[in-house]
Amino acid sequence: RPPAAYRREGRYYPLLLDGREALSAWAHVREINLPGGKSRAAAGQRTAGIAPAKQSDLAELVQLAKARVDGFPGWEENEFRSSMGTALSEGRVWRISANGCLWGAVSVCGQTGTIAFLGVRPPLSITGTGKMLVDFLEREICPGTSLSLTTFRRGDRADAGWRDSWERLGFAEAELLEEYGYPTQRLVREPRRERL
Repeated sequence: RPPAAYRREGRYYPLLLDGREALSAWAHVREINLPGGKSRAAAGQRTAGIAPAKQSDLAELVQLAKARVDGFPGWEENEFRSSMGTALSEGRVWRISANGCLWGAVSVCGQTGTIAFLGVRPPLSITGTGKMLVDFLEREICPGTSLSLTTFRRGDRADAGWRDSWERLGFAEAELLEEYGYPTQRLVREPRRERL
């Protein structure tokens, strides 16, 4: 289960981890070199700890999404459950886990490079665990293809810091959109031969 957190003014603030959660997080960091560490996998090899998700992971993926949506407009649990179930059956979802616990997951829409969902459990971050998942997509699943996602527009007060995290991962502004009647923006990360 994710560490306890409370929400104030639209943002989540993590509380202290109990001993079991801290040990589990540390084991995860040691096992797959997270967060913030470089992957031990050589180019062209599967990243340690990342594996295809299974239908049996659906309940955990829904819980992960609930913990990470941060008020994103239009998010509906039943719709997410249905679309994630389809993505799982089509083999478009990958997960990072350690000690039997799901720590992060990503799903893409076909071969278009569109990230439909990316979430990581606290205390890990998008720029740590999420970076591994994005780099994995770029290198192994969609090589030579731009990756894209939809997020809050610049200056949106509902944004809990996601946009800045995506920009630190190399995503740049693209077209303005409206989804579920809410103003959003597509961000794109162009493929590169090497990334730090």
